[in-house]
Amino acid sequence: MQFMRLSKLKERGCNFHIIWFDNHRDFAVPPDALEVNVHKYLLTRVVLIEHLRRPEPAADINPRSADLDAPMSFVFPSIASAEFRQYRSQYHLHLIMLSDGRPSELNGALETKFLGIMHLFAQHQYSLAFIDDTEFRSSKVYAHVATPPNCQIWIPVYEPFPFPRPDLDCRRVMERLPSLFLPWKNQRQGRATDAREEVAVIACASILLKKPSAVNERRVAAFLVHIALMNHIILAQRSCASPTKYDDPSGHNEFLEDFSNVAIVLVQLWAGTNIGRCTNWEVHDLVDGRLYYQVLNNLESCRLPVDLSPYIQVVRNLTGADVQRHLQHCTILPKPDPGLQVVGSSVPALPFILPFSHPVLDKYLEEIKLKTETLLNSTNLGYKISQELTHWHNAKKRVDPKNVTRKPPGYFARKRNQNHMADTIAYSASLTNASGKNINPEPVVVQRADESVQKKHHTALPRNKKQVTMSGAAKGRQEAQKIEARKLHTRSIAILKNWDNQCRNFEREQSVANRYWKVLSYLSNLSEEDKQSIGGEVFLYICNILSRKLSYRTHDKPFSDAAPDSRVPFRPDAWQRKVLDAIDADKSLFVVAPTSAGKTFISFYAMKKVLQANDDDVLVYVAPTKALVNQIAAEIQARFSKSYRHEGRSVWAIHTRDYRVNSPIGCQVLVTVPHILQIMLLAPSNAQNAKSWARRVKRIIFDEVHCIGQAEDGIIWEQLLLLAPCPIIALSATVGNPLEFKEWLAGTQKAKGFDLDMIVHNTRYSDLRNFLYQPPTEQEFVGLKPVERLPIPGLDAETGDDVCFAFMHPIGSIVNITKDSLDDASLEPRDCLQLWRTMINNQTDKYQVKKELTPELALPGLVKKSDTIQWGSALKEQLWEWMIDPRSPILNVCNELKPQTIKRNKTRVPADSTESTEVPNVISPASLSLLVDLRSRGALPAILFNYDRVGCEKILFKILQLLQNAEQIYKNTSRKWSEKMTAYKKWKKARETNSARKGAKVLRNNDNAKSKEDVQAAKDSGAAMTRADLARDGANSEISPWENFDPELPLRQFSFADTTKITQEELEERIRSLDGQGIRPSFIHALHRGLAVHHAGMNRQYRQV
Repeated sequence: MQFMRLSKLKERGCNFHIIWFDNHRDFAVPPDALEVNVHKYLLTRVVLIEHLRRPEPAADINPRSADLDAPMSFVFPSIASAEFRQYRSQYHLHLIMLSDGRPSELNGALETKFLGIMHLFAQHQYSLAFIDDTEFRSSKVYAHVATPPNCQIWIPVYEPFPFPRPDLDCRRVMERLPSLFLPWKNQRQGRATDAREEVAVIACASILLKKPSAVNERRVAAFLVHIALMNHIILAQRSCASPTKYDDPSGHNEFLEDFSNVAIVLVQLWAGTNIGRCTNWEVHDLVDGRLYYQVLNNLESCRLPVDLSPYIQVVRNLTGADVQRHLQHCTILPKPDPGLQVVGSSVPALPFILPFSHPVLDKYLEEIKLKTETLLNSTNLGYKISQELTHWHNAKKRVDPKNVTRKPPGYFARKRNQNHMADTIAYSASLTNASGKNINPEPVVVQRADESVQKKHHTALPRNKKQVTMSGAAKGRQEAQKIEARKLHTRSIAILKNWDNQCRNFEREQSVANRYWKVLSYLSNLSEEDKQSIGGEVFLYICNILSRKLSYRTHDKPFSDAAPDSRVPFRPDAWQRKVLDAIDADKSLFVVAPTSAGKTFISFYAMKKVLQANDDDVLVYVAPTKALVNQIAAEIQARFSKSYRHEGRSVWAIHTRDYRVNSPIGCQVLVTVPHILQIMLLAPSNAQNAKSWARRVKRIIFDEVHCIGQAEDGIIWEQLLLLAPCPIIALSATVGNPLEFKEWLAGTQKAKGFDLDMIVHNTRYSDLRNFLYQPPTEQEFVGLKPVERLPIPGLDAETGDDVCFAFMHPIGSIVNITKDSLDDASLEPRDCLQLWRTMINNQTDKYQVKKELTPELALPGLVKKSDTIQWGSALKEQLWEWMIDPRSPILNVCNELKPQTIKRNKTRVPADSTESTEVPNVISPASLSLLVDLRSRGALPAILFNYDRVGCEKILFKILQLLQNAEQIYKNTSRKWSEKMTAYKKWKKARETNSARKGAKVLRNNDNAKSKEDVQAAKDSGAAMTRADLARDGANSEISPWENFDPELPLRQFSFADTTKITQEELEERIRSLDGQGIRPSFIHALHRGLAVHHAGMNRQYRQV
């Protein structure tokens, strides 16, 4: 069973080693095995070790030759041995896969030993994967993994010492064997040698030397006969009945046990010799127990196919014993006549399969050679047209109904669509950081092909021809533009005066941080027209506030190989310009670039081209998740707008299994998920004529195309890539084998007549930094304090006594020093400078840093990011030369770059006495401390990741509980809060008294009236107060600051909610949309404090909010 799992791992391209420990060889013996059968399992273990071992290359063979297999099986004395320690330093293991040692399979003692082995591996900080519950789905492997504990207390585990088994002094016999003539010895082609005869002869000789007797001589004779038979008959012809009875069963078992002990020693000795390490010994067929017993019981009547004298002579030379006398009654069969045909049992022929050929798959199936049936003549076959008249979701409804008038959507359907649109617009405003929820999408106008021709013809008119006079409508538009320009000029003068007054107010602010935020708030409240007038002045004023002299001269500018391009409103890099050229040439694209490198703009440029072409072309954007679908749709809403001549048309639409927004057939940009696109492409009604939807699709964008490797939905992605009737754009950041995937994509696209270009960009635009957080352990959380700071990026940008974030240098965080881990380390410019300085400080006379790596020589005067990337690559090459030499100062460099120990004397939250103070738990108060420290550095909002759904909710509830408890303590003990509540109650009582007095006056005047005419006359004369009078009095009265005060709402110092992003009224309106959704109140309370949880099990409306 385990070897079947190993075979499946190999089929899926997993790289693994099989490790054996001699002091734990007892695990190869089943717990319920009899003592007389233990030797069989131990021999099987040694045979498997040799069978899985890969021989080392000989001296005349290149060790990097592609013909050599990588070593697979390794044997060590123990887990704590020096050999295994050296192996771990050479091969850096990601995890250890082993059995889980279930109690049903192991007894108590073995189970304890097995748990001890797990503990020893955990001490070395290895994760454990359990092979018993491994699941194989498609090309994926799923296994339960246990990570090593983060505790400092380890249980002492002592490994057993293996008890040596008897070897019958076979080493002396083996040393004499090379001096004898061995007629059967025949080296096969390659590096495999059959060791059956050597093992049999040495084992028989050792048994006769240690235990000479006539019985053992007869057993040796039978064993040699059985060896000769094994060399001349195949496995299928060895079928023998199980021996029912024979003389001296204990003696026969003892003989086989002695043979197994000798064979174990011989195989281990040969594998350790110089010749054995370069030779693969074939020991998988050393003995056949049933065949041996069959020969032993019928030794006097055997008819041998070959002469045994060579074996007998070698045994006689080694021991002096002659076993020929036990074979006197055996006869040797004559050699068969070469002209005779041997008739044997033939293997039944496999049935033929139907032939298969496909231009895309033939390349990958050419190694498979199978016999196929001959195709019949297709002209003699009759065809029957198959029509899909019903949808597979509903067999009663036709796919393409004719003459059916579609009813307009009902009230609730329209209401749902309006709600979805409102959510999308609000989402797009939040993505674009629009002020007042106002978005300004770019209006797209169809560019017709004849416009450029008319323009060229108009400019080429002869001089003697009169220019065409302007129409009345054109003159009206021109005059309106002049009037609008005069209004803007007048408005600009007024806004400049206002800006001058605002500047005086800003200068009165002493705090630079507060002044900066006030100016930024003023800028965000300006309209687009006002920003065009004084936006430059405001930005210049902000720059003047933030201006400072750099404390260091070496500063990397965020410049790369960018150049202006009229097709986009920014300066694209070289790889982005290649993408634009490929889209203009209607080519398919496979783009591999890291996150935030600029892949999304590719989609928007392709969308804009489709929108500008006409009103009918369609672009489909395929996203793997519904959250990404909503985000892309919101970005399209914020970016593009277009006017159509007919109803039912729109720029974009969403179509998922849960909901639809706009018409999927009437839009030009459809954002959907793979399953829906598959249904739409395969629907016959979408491909009936040239105007059908499937034929109007001009490009399909596959975002996160690496999802093709998923076990569940990977087949859908593969089918869509094969079904795509148009050029595609495949985007991904994490494709493991981009070249192979590109070849496959290029083959699929070439079959449809499209060329495919692959563009790879390995540089991140925004560098990632890793920090180590040290939470506090003492003081109690008393509330959030106001934060006054400038927007300086980086958690380590500010220095002070309370340093809780330690920067982790990519080189200092490397645990396994390998070439791959070094290449994966991403160095930003300051990391390169720090690495170079550290290498200079630790260089020795023998290990010098190359002079060309000096920043003055390696970098130009104006440093671009591309220059620092090349510099970082050169530093890595120098560092790798140090890594492969253990005598180099590489350890000093890594230790100096490791994060320093953080010591914090102040804390934010009370320590939990039940939890460890050395390794904080994410569900402990440390999570709140992390959020508080991030807030003080302007790093909120933040996302805390946890792979457990329940764990996510526990973190949320713990933070919410700490905030609520601290707020309640503040309300109970704060004198300021008590005075505030007293004033509020007093105001509330006065307002109720005033309202009651006015209501009574209205009621009294109305009651004095005898009829409706009297009431109307009283109102006309002013004697009675009307509702309008009450409203007028309320408008004239001063607005009290207590009007917006709600004592039930969370206080600002106990909430992470940013009231500048969304008003309290808007938040309450969104929370009311969750009524009736069955959401626990704790989640609602957390939303009021700016906290939320997000995972696949949460309510969709809650996730949308």
